[in-house]
Amino acid sequence: MICPATSCPARRDSIPLTRKRSLSLNPPSRTSASPGPTLAVERLPIILARVIIAHHIMWTAYGCWLPNDPRGSASRVLRQNVLRELGELHFGRKLAQPTSQDIRAFYQHAPTLLQHELLEFTRDEFAMVGEALGEAIDRCGYTCWACALMPDHVHMVIRRHRDQAEQMIEKIQAISRERLIDSRRRESDHPVWTRGGWKVFLDSADDVQRSIRYVEQNPVKIGLSAPSWSWVMAYDGWPWHKTRPR
Repeated sequence: MICPATSCPARRDSIPLTRKRSLSLNPPSRTSASPGPTLAVERLPIILARVIIAHHIMWTAYGCWLPNDPRGSASRVLRQNVLRELGELHFGRKLAQPTSQDIRAFYQHAPTLLQHELLEFTRDEFAMVGEALGEAIDRCGYTCWACALMPDHVHMVIRRHRDQAEQMIEKIQAISRERLIDSRRRESDHPVWTRGGWKVFLDSADDVQRSIRYVEQNPVKIGLSAPSWSWVMAYDGWPWHKTRPR
């Protein structure tokens, strides 16, 4: 099962916190040696900015978490009218969660309305999909600190780069899809992935480490081995790694 963005580690916003500019009306101290008019002194603003250092991103295999999923979703728009008969769209995770029976019934009916076949990744395909994701990371020049490949979705913790989180998801999806089609794991017209995904901003080393643990435990929870990919780097405390005492 995949988890909506609301069940992932706490979301962090990236809104800078600032203090207002202040003007001091108290005159500076004067001595007999420094006569002259009293001038107001303007204090410079103190900017406390929250700096994003990484992203926890997640996206799903095609059709595996639809916008009007009965559990709720991160989608605000239902682009395919044919899916409306499955139910209304609900943004965010519903407080009252549906039963397992309702979820199964939803996804038993959904494939009859989808344009393409709903395909999850099998254990035999994990190695190939992992290679495809690794090729995307390498070609884009990204630094990945954690990755969990699940039957129906992918989690990654990626260092901040010039690309926004949405661009990272788009590029990784496009390159890995191309690789899977070339290897004949999917038909040439199959989307492979659901377009777009979710992101969580990470602004501290603790955030990154917590998210890495979360991602690494995802496969273990469903009986899979802990992920081990050659293109996943160990987190070294970036961007403060060079300032740590030896």
